[in-house]
Amino acid sequence: MGKVNQTFLVYLLYRLAGAIVPHIPPRWGYPSFFFIGDLIYRFHSGARQIVQENVGHVLGPERDESTLKETARQIFRNSLLNYYELFHQQTLSSEEVRASLTVKGLEH
Repeated sequence: MGKVNQTFLVYLLYRLAGAIVPHIPPRWGYPSFFFIGDLIYRFHSGARQIVQENVGHVLGPERDESTLKETARQIFRNSLLNYYELFHQQTLSSEEVRASLTVKGLEH
């Protein structure tokens, strides 16, 4: 697939997610996007390799392979959960947003 076609496909998926995700309740959205993060980690070997290389630099040469892989997998999961929240937040009222926040260190 050419670069232009791939970019357009990503754009279409982003727009589709923007239309659908706001209607997915958190009890389904979080586990679904967590699972999608695992799928992308499992099947997108190019992205997985890049993330693992970057994490390897951060964790240093003393890290073991299982820690490296699990940390990279968690990065994919957290990224997808962030996308869920990005798309879903537009359905939340100001009160719901405030209720979902925990502020620590406000005095600073």
